[in-house]
Amino acid sequence: MPSTASIRHRIASIAEWARPSLVPAAIAGCVIFAATVFYERQNEQVYRNDLQMRVSGDLALTVARLRSEMNSDAAALRSVANMISVATGHAAEQFSGIAGRLMLQNRHIRRIGLAPDSKVSNAFPTSGNERYLGTDFNRFPSFRHAVQSERGLAEPRIFGPVEFAKGGRGFNVFVPVFAQVGGRQHLWGYVDGVIDERKLLIDAGLITEGQRVRHGISQHAT
Repeated sequence: MPSTASIRHRIASIAEWARPSLVPAAIAGCVIFAATVFYERQNEQVYRNDLQMRVSGDLALTVARLRSEMNSDAAALRSVANMISVATGHAAEQFSGIAGRLMLQNRHIRRIGLAPDSKVSNAFPTSGNERYLGTDFNRFPSFRHAVQSERGLAEPRIFGPVEFAKGGRGFNVFVPVFAQVGGRQHLWGYVDGVIDERKLLIDAGLITEGQRVRHGISQHAT
C-alpha cells in the first residue's frame, strides 16, 4: 500500500503537469466565448437591418398602392368636373347620368355631389342624401383655408377621414369646376366625391374582405 507521502507526491506531479496546459485552454475558452458573443451580436444586427429594410419596403409599397387608388378616384371625379365645365348651364340635367355611370365603374365612390358656388345643389344617389343638399362648403374653416391658395383652387383637395352618419368612414374629395366667362377661366364650383375607406383599403391590399379596420386617428362627423 502506497504511503501518504507517495500519494501526495503523485498528486503534485499531476498538478505540475496539468498547470501549463490549463492556461492555453482557458485562453481558448475565452476567445471562443467572445467570438460567440460577437457572432450573435452581428447576427442580431444583420437581422435588425434586414427587418428594417423589409418594413421600409412594405411601407413604401403600401403608400404607393394607396396613392394609386386615391389618384384613380380623384381622376374619375375630375372627369366629371371636366364634363360639367363644358356646359355648366346644363350641369344639373347632365349630372345624374354622369354620376351614375361613374359610380358603376368606381366602387370606392360612395356619393357624388355638385356644388356651384360651393353650395350643394345635386347629389347622387339622391336617396339617403337629402340632408346633404344645400350644404355650403364655405361654412367649414378647413375648406376655406384649403382653397385660398392658387394651388388649392386648381387641384383636387382631399379631406378626412370623416365618419359617416350611417356607419363607416371615408374621405371627401373636392374637384374644382372651371367655366369660361368673358374669355377667362372662372371657378364655377366643385364636384364633391366621398370615398369609402374600407373598400379603398381592400383594393389597396391592406385588409381582406372579412377583416376589421382598426382606427388610430381622429374622426370627424359628416
